[in-house]
Amino acid sequence: MLKLWSTKQHKLACLQTYISDAHIVNGQTGAVPGCPSPGFTLHVESGKTYLLRIINAALNDELFFKIAGHNITVVEVDAAYTKPFSTDTIFIGPGQTTNALLTADKSVGKYLMAVSPFMDTLVAVDNVTAIAFLRYKGTIAFSPPVLLTTSPAINATPVTSTFMDNLRSLNSKKYPANVPLTVDHSLYFTIGVGIDPCATCVNGSKAVGAIN
Repeated sequence: MLKLWSTKQHKLACLQTYISDAHIVNGQTGAVPGCPSPGFTLHVESGKTYLLRIINAALNDELFFKIAGHNITVVEVDAAYTKPFSTDTIFIGPGQTTNALLTADKSVGKYLMAVSPFMDTLVAVDNVTAIAFLRYKGTIAFSPPVLLTTSPAINATPVTSTFMDNLRSLNSKKYPANVPLTVDHSLYFTIGVGIDPCATCVNGSKAVGAIN
């Protein structure tokens, strides 16, 4: 479970921007400035394969999830099975779920897991990376973790595009996905944001969403 952590209550109203103090993995931030915690540890055994159910419960943040030295195989996104594909970085939006297979096939030790935000526009965002650990059975106590060799930049659009482009249905010649081939009605939707007057809000206005 990937979420946000704040040191105080925030009121989400009008044009106020909500920026959390840290991201958390299963309730723990790891050793980040101002948010000390031991960090979540996932215990695994060599040779076994684990199904990771990853949920982005952060309010507005799109997130990257990565495990040092390991690839994971995506098999499901938002309750829809996908053609399995291997990746070293999961990209997941607010409210999304992703199921992925992790095979514990590396040397015994402790490996760093990291959760960091994606933002490709000039919008303030919590740019604090949450830290967790993958620990193999038999790892010596207090062993230093294997650090990530590369971590996605906050505006790593190519990483997000590659991940999204790899999402495919299970459709095949043997098991075709039968979908309607004719259309009776074509519906056109426009979705946008705007500003409405608000006497009690900051600057006398508030942000609103709109459809059609």
